[in-house]
Amino acid sequence: MSICLGQVSSMSKRKVLFLLEGDKAERKILTIIKKYYPDVLADFYVVGSNLFDLDNHMKNTLGEDWLTEDSSIISTLVHMVSLSGVMRDTKIDVDSFTDVFLIFDYEISGTSFSASRLMQMQKVFSDSTKNGLLLLSYPMVEAYRHLKSIPDDDYLYRAYDPAQGEHYKTVVGRETGFANLNKYDKVLIDYIFTVNKQKLEYYVSDSCSHLSDKLYEFLKCQCYRSDVLIEFTMILFLDLYNIDFQLNDHSIKSEPTSLFS
Repeated sequence: MSICLGQVSSMSKRKVLFLLEGDKAERKILTIIKKYYPDVLADFYVVGSNLFDLDNHMKNTLGEDWLTEDSSIISTLVHMVSLSGVMRDTKIDVDSFTDVFLIFDYEISGTSFSASRLMQMQKVFSDSTKNGLLLLSYPMVEAYRHLKSIPDDDYLYRAYDPAQGEHYKTVVGRETGFANLNKYDKVLIDYIFTVNKQKLEYYVSDSCSHLSDKLYEFLKCQCYRSDVLIEFTMILFLDLYNIDFQLNDHSIKSEPTSLFS
């Protein structure tokens, strides 16, 4: 099966499927996003494993070469996880969605971590309308709340160093200025989108015009670092909807020299 997004005549008619690594945090932030952006028609499926465990499951079931750029790969993936995932036996018609996004954590501290395999997956899952688009949270989904204030110019450089021995959830819990999800409003969601889009674009080459290219270059940048730049790419799916974000001049104001200048 293939996903034919070209048949969609307007952004408002997009219907999105999210394949989520976990349930709790991902579901909560998606619920808030849908609340403030009613044009977002989205369903989700909880995979219940990290990206490398999912990769190993697919290897064991389909063989080492399962990861190809064939347009049927996303349908195969959804079918396989529906047999063993958290939401097993849930019927999902992939062809009824215009876009598919794979939402997973970067998982640099995991024993199965492989930079080369991760970059391969980012290459394969590079188009939400065909093979699906992989959106990694750096270092994990809790990055959505790693803001201290609005505005927060330092977010551009904010990073997490696992060598310090402190779990990321502990760090973000101590540093966030927005711990209570029940108090998130549209201004904050708009800001989270904008600063993460700006940060992604700051660390990649100006020659990267498509989101998939930017995501790949950003991942490559991360793989060469000893720390992890905080980045919540999941929210960038909102770019599909031509939303007029009301920021009241709260975007990042500093303009440091690009790494690629």
